[in-house]
Amino acid sequence: MKTNDWEERAPQTGTRPLTSPLKTLAMLDEIASFNRPVRFAELSRKIGGSRATNYQKLITLIEAGWVESVPDGFYRLTLHAARVGSIAFNQAGLGKRMHPIMEELSVELGESVTLAVLDNDMLYIIEEVLTQDLLRVSFRVGTTMRIENTASGRVFAAFITPRHFDRLAAKGVRLPDQATVEQVRREFYATSRREQKAEILAVGVPVFDPQQRIIAVLSIAGPYDRIDVEKGRVALMRAASRFMNETGGWKPWGNLYG
Repeated sequence: MKTNDWEERAPQTGTRPLTSPLKTLAMLDEIASFNRPVRFAELSRKIGGSRATNYQKLITLIEAGWVESVPDGFYRLTLHAARVGSIAFNQAGLGKRMHPIMEELSVELGESVTLAVLDNDMLYIIEEVLTQDLLRVSFRVGTTMRIENTASGRVFAAFITPRHFDRLAAKGVRLPDQATVEQVRREFYATSRREQKAEILAVGVPVFDPQQRIIAVLSIAGPYDRIDVEKGRVALMRAASRFMNETGGWKPWGNLYG
């Protein structure tokens, strides 16, 4: 991205933006455009200009935590970019954009529907649709959940990057076992049972962005003896596919569910 692209998008307040930060942020965009680790020489050729100045921009991004060096002289974005991207989706109204789809899903299945996100090591609900049923499962927006034994947590554990997974493990976060993770990766959904006055069963499926990163988990929850896992799974996959069709999200299952 050229610097003047940033200038054209800047608010017309009468105050000119700082050129140097814009050029450094433009380098960040260029690194992201490769979709793989990149050598400095290749990056500098693409950007043009002074190699010394370009290297200074790269060091600035490294010091700020946006970029990291990897073996063999390559550079790549850090998970800080993924975290900010996740927050950006929230701020852009991910929950609100999903809400109409969630309402239709709740009516179709007669169960509560939730949307959960993972911010670093914190799994929490950002949107919910509740049924009018007296036996409904009720969560509050902002409720945090465990990663190890919830449907949403198991789906996230299966589809976050290996580095993110290892970092959570190193911090002592309890995670699903490897067999569970591999099963979820194969089947694209997870279930859980939890004690909450009555036995509860939840079913969750992943939601991906265009860069093939998991950004949320869409799930239903209800009394164990009332939930039809297969029916719920198919309905959830269709709902997630509908959202990703609208946003350009990655569907690793192709057009199987629309």
